[in-house]
Amino acid sequence: MSIRQIDLTLPVPPSPNEWPKHPMQLARKKNHYRRQVWIEAIQQHKPWMEPPHKVVASATFYVWNKRDEDNLTASLKWTLDALKRDQTGKMHWREGVADMKGYIIDDDPEHLTVVKPSQEIDREDPRLVLILRWNEEKRAA
Repeated sequence: MSIRQIDLTLPVPPSPNEWPKHPMQLARKKNHYRRQVWIEAIQQHKPWMEPPHKVVASATFYVWNKRDEDNLTASLKWTLDALKRDQTGKMHWREGVADMKGYIIDDDPEHLTVVKPSQEIDREDPRLVLILRWNEEKRAA
């Protein structure tokens, strides 16, 4: 049994405290961020048609100021949504690039376990480091 992993360095997601209240503004901001994540991710590792069945995600936020723990976890929502293979609705933010591929099948408990995120202060280079680990034998062909 072989444990595999990929490390992705991604833009820091906005804190839920910064999410716009108006639904259209929220959708625009979310789509803009998801597009940034997708572009950064595919430049670092190619996504798969058949992602691993079960992935464990651990995240370290390198931020200007520390966030509340509940905000850290909630902040991962848009990031993980961007990396899913199984998308719902129109994905204008992907613009046809690898539409049917992803790094995780879905963000439900059957396919994803999220480890409690950690954070460090780094005012020079804010970023999110996301590590995805999986058991190679459980990966679909």
